[in-house]
Amino acid sequence: MNLPIRIPKSAPSSPVITVDGTWDAPGLNLSHWPGNRTPPHLRRDLSTGCALAFAELEPLEREQLAEGCTAIVNNHVDTDGLCALFAVRHPKRAGAYAQALLEAAAAGDFFEIPTERALCVDLLVSGVYDQERSPLRAESGWSDSQTRYELGTHYLIDRAADLFDSERLPHPELWRDGLNQALDDLKRLRQCKAEAHPDMDLHLWSETADNASPGPGRHALFDSTSHDLAAWIECASKGSRYRLIQSTRSWFDLPSRAPVIRKDMRQLAQSLNHLEGSDEGDEQAWRAQAPTNASPELWFGTRDPDAYVEHGEHLRASSLRPEQWMAELKRFLL
Repeated sequence: MNLPIRIPKSAPSSPVITVDGTWDAPGLNLSHWPGNRTPPHLRRDLSTGCALAFAELEPLEREQLAEGCTAIVNNHVDTDGLCALFAVRHPKRAGAYAQALLEAAAAGDFFEIPTERALCVDLLVSGVYDQERSPLRAESGWSDSQTRYELGTHYLIDRAADLFDSERLPHPELWRDGLNQALDDLKRLRQCKAEAHPDMDLHLWSETADNASPGPGRHALFDSTSHDLAAWIECASKGSRYRLIQSTRSWFDLPSRAPVIRKDMRQLAQSLNHLEGSDEGDEQAWRAQAPTNASPELWFGTRDPDAYVEHGEHLRASSLRPEQWMAELKRFLL
């Protein structure tokens, strides 16, 4: 559609096509976020899927749904949002890239690895928006987040063929290390002891090691299970390290699955701190993020890491034995 793409700071007052995020802007919403206003016949598991469904409509129906809209907007930047913006702005081109768009969006929003290429595109998109690593970092106004988001979005959309159609993906410095780490993480998980607990919607991996590495990343964990909760334990002679993460799939509004009532893992952290003899105010303690976080986690270690951090550099050794932790987790979930 011949409308400009914008990443505004606040909801526009005039009608717009809003993709991925949700807010009170008038116009058409194409999103899988909670509270979205996506037309029922366009709802899909990914915002990119909603946008592609819109792109597949007859031009007249697209015009009717978007009547009066003055721009295509999103209220944040990520891979699913970028792919959705592209699909709405360039519906004919998006159809040719549909599978690649959906795979890249899933790598970003669901922390999965549909293909190695999809993961690399997600890593590249994150890198282009990164203040320190981006190839655009010398551009005027780059230190301002809003300018950075606008520049990065237009840069990526203008190069969609390089992302989704070319044999070689540009900017390997942004994705090569992340891909190699993810492949190493998958290999490491295959060597762990794996236990599925359907009654808790949990998949648990455990290993005995003293290497103090961060542990497998989110993408490897959620690419290796369909359960809502993924847990990893490293059992070591000087204490064990724990990480429990909830999937974004239970946060987004997905037509393919029934809603999940999330429990507040901060309550579990309180119980674990009582057993540990630690307190939330300590330098090292049991901590958890609120269930309103798209992918909250629970861990023993330092204070809150960056949102959706891939690896567990924030983990520290707990004195609790795995069987103690598991017993407390069962009491909390069941």
